[in-house]
Amino acid sequence: MSQTLSPNLQSEDDNETLRYESKYANLISYNLDINRAMVSFQSSKHSPIHRWFKYREGYSEALVKYYIKKLSVKPGKCLDPFAGSGTTAFASSQFGFDNTLIELLPIGNFIIKVKISAHSANQLEVISHIRSFILEKPWKRFEYSQINYINITKKAFSLENDVEIGKFQTYTNTLPKILKDIYDIALLSILESISFTRKDGQYLRWDARSGKSLGNFHKGAILSFEEAIVSKLKDIADDLDKEFGLFGEIYKDNDIGKIDVLEGSCLKIMPQLKEDDYELVFTSPPYANRYDYTRTYALELALLGCNDAEIKELRQTMLSCTVENRKKNLINMNPDWRGPSEYAENHPLVVQLIKRLNEKAAHGNLNNVNIIGMLENYIREMACIIYEGYRLLKDGGYFVMVNDNVRYSGLDIPIDLILSEIASYCGFKVVQIDALPIHKGNSSQQMGEHGKSSLRKCVYIWRKP
Repeated sequence: MSQTLSPNLQSEDDNETLRYESKYANLISYNLDINRAMVSFQSSKHSPIHRWFKYREGYSEALVKYYIKKLSVKPGKCLDPFAGSGTTAFASSQFGFDNTLIELLPIGNFIIKVKISAHSANQLEVISHIRSFILEKPWKRFEYSQINYINITKKAFSLENDVEIGKFQTYTNTLPKILKDIYDIALLSILESISFTRKDGQYLRWDARSGKSLGNFHKGAILSFEEAIVSKLKDIADDLDKEFGLFGEIYKDNDIGKIDVLEGSCLKIMPQLKEDDYELVFTSPPYANRYDYTRTYALELALLGCNDAEIKELRQTMLSCTVENRKKNLINMNPDWRGPSEYAENHPLVVQLIKRLNEKAAHGNLNNVNIIGMLENYIREMACIIYEGYRLLKDGGYFVMVNDNVRYSGLDIPIDLILSEIASYCGFKVVQIDALPIHKGNSSQQMGEHGKSSLRKCVYIWRKP
């Protein structure tokens, strides 16, 4: 069920934006069947398995299932180049799709692999072990071992919680792998609730009680380790104890597709995959909004053993979505990308938007001039990923992408129009751009300076003819 949108008109001097808003006006519409909960973690808060770890940038299984049904995609192979916590695979495999997941961050790879291994584990034994653990609290009898910190996570925990984490890790190191993995995902899932930090998009916000912040931010109650770990393990045991098993009645060995997990950057891995091999690409890349995954998941990455040098390398390897990303030499990475990257860079809409941002920067109206380079790099890199998506899809295959438009210093950046233009250049037919009925608003700071506005959050549907 959909409802046509009027073009999101900007000022008269944004002639290229007006031109492309008008060009796509008949393809962009409100889809009343989808909502914000479906395109975020909100729908997974109480969903068995997916609630084990709050991967807040993910979307729901319901969204994947909705589009597979809506587009009548026949089972085959599905690719998610930004796999996150693996939602695409766990949803599409229920329809018989074999899945290829690509994920750069160790935290995402760990979550996916634990979910997969939990499905094949002896669930009754795992449940029994967790129930005994909750009653006996065995970690308290173990020696403390120093937990891993990186520079930005030092002082994240109270002394009491630090000691409890160290003892817990000593204990879990004695367990068989499947049990250790399940206890470790429980640990990773509670780190924010037992720390002096709160995930805040571009960084970790520090509570004044940490002694690390000069501000007066107070996150509220900080849970004890015991309280948090017991609560999380109860959730996990309850999910494993469902009547129809881990993934519900539909998830039977003879029905589900395979899930292959490839660790690393999709810019490096996608060119190595076989062309014309996939029926569906379903993904949500990082948005062009300065969100730094290596900082928001710093606690988890540190506990997984990453050091500062590895974190820095991850930040530079991931898609350019922060102001710290350096320009990648895309043509050296793959000469076939010259066409799409140059098309993206020289597209009239992109050229105009970059010109406007440079003008704002020249007048001191852009709070970080590196935003310009970040946006240019983001668009070029996304062009290469779209090109690879077209190469990998079979004729008639669909590329479905969840993404947000962004706004900087009062200037709307219509990512949906830009990426759809690139998709058309690569050979895709733009079938539809489904916008959420309620737009995402811009930040309170931007509203104060530039007035109230809203930004389209969309699902793009492109088809390879």
